[in-house]
Parts: sequence; structure tokens; C-alpha cells
Amino acid sequence: MTLGQGHHALGKRADELKLDNLRCSVSAIRRRGASGSVDMNALLMEGDVVVLLGTLVALEASEKRLLGGR
Repeated sequence: MTLGQGHHALGKRADELKLDNLRCSVSAIRRRGASGSVDMNALLMEGDVVVLLGTLVALEASEKRLLGGR
């Protein structure tokens, strides 16, 4: 999913979001202008594409957390 203005995940590291508690994992972070994946310890920025792995239920819950923090 692509992060946009106002999303809860902005300015946080992927591990801070604790998506593993939702049985979802971040497989890659793509950023404009970067070759390959961004370091998983990087702070998430507007426009980053977060590639998630998990079941449909886990992906839906993770999307809600990335967008709104729930």
C-alpha cells in the first residue's frame, strides 16, 4: 500500500507499528528514487510503498493500523 499525507505510519519505523502482532509482515519498503528496497529501519515517508505479507484478515487489520493507528 502507498502511504499518503496524514497516515499514522508516517515518521515511524516498520517495527514500531507492530504488524507482527496482527500476523502480518513487511516484506519490502519501496521509495521513489531509491534503487531496491529501503532499509527496514528507515522512517516511513509519504509516497513509500509498503509491501505486506499475510492473510486477508491480517492485511486488512495492518492497513487500518498503517492508515489510522488502530
